[in-house]
Amino acid sequence: MASARLYFYRVASVVFAVCHTAQAALVVVQKTATADTFVRQNAPDENFGSNGALSVAGAASRNTSGELVGLAEAFLQFNFASEVAALDAAFGPQNWAIRDISLHVAEQSTPGNPRFGRGQGRFEIHWIAADEWSEAQLTWNTKGNDLNSDTDISIGSFANLYRGDQYFPIQRFTLSLPEVLINDIRAGDNVSLHLTALSPSIGLTFNSKDITGTRPKPYLEVVAVVYDDTDLNHDGWVNFLDYAELVGDWQETGPGLGGDVNKDETIDYRDLEMLAEDWLAHDSLNQE
Repeated sequence: MASARLYFYRVASVVFAVCHTAQAALVVVQKTATADTFVRQNAPDENFGSNGALSVAGAASRNTSGELVGLAEAFLQFNFASEVAALDAAFGPQNWAIRDISLHVAEQSTPGNPRFGRGQGRFEIHWIAADEWSEAQLTWNTKGNDLNSDTDISIGSFANLYRGDQYFPIQRFTLSLPEVLINDIRAGDNVSLHLTALSPSIGLTFNSKDITGTRPKPYLEVVAVVYDDTDLNHDGWVNFLDYAELVGDWQETGPGLGGDVNKDETIDYRDLEMLAEDWLAHDSLNQE
């Protein structure tokens, strides 16, 4: 296994954790929710955008008093504009690709507020196309304005870790990587997620961005791979495909040339030498 070293870079007020291996680097970026709220079937006109917790509840979920709480759904939004700008500045525009995205939340296993249900079960996370919803206005009765079955995409189903005690576990939910989600992040656009119950028993309650003190807030973690300069076609290998791109620009000059390994705006023997030094090297983080 290739050895790895971990470095931290601060660029434009953004801290990156960068893990270097023989042929590649992974960049870890974490972003706290910029907006979040939940909606309740039993309080269809009420907004809960300033609560310190979010809820996903099934039809059979009960609160601390044993009462049914009704269905509840959560909405979260993240914006990576500053992080993407910093990544591009540090490693070159489009010179990185997203490898992993995960949602991290701190579950409140035994919430005392009667609004919140308790119980273990499964839930689903959707990427939703609508980003205009307001955490201060969204309700059960208005949520349909921001949901669209033709555009919204399921990005995973999961189970909570409910234990029925005072344990507050941090849970990591690894999301699938549809193109729309990746494009949202790479463009620095808002990323909106919608969480709904799959199991009637589920009562998932977790800290919101408005939780007080130092308790963990929900965040989205993005792991990106930074391309090696000699991997011209970004497929994880340095081989004849990269050589073909280089010779296709041979002796050309100017900015933005695909074969310009050393970024001096001239395609010549210096670029060829660098390609030869990495010949048949591969991204050990992306290969079996």
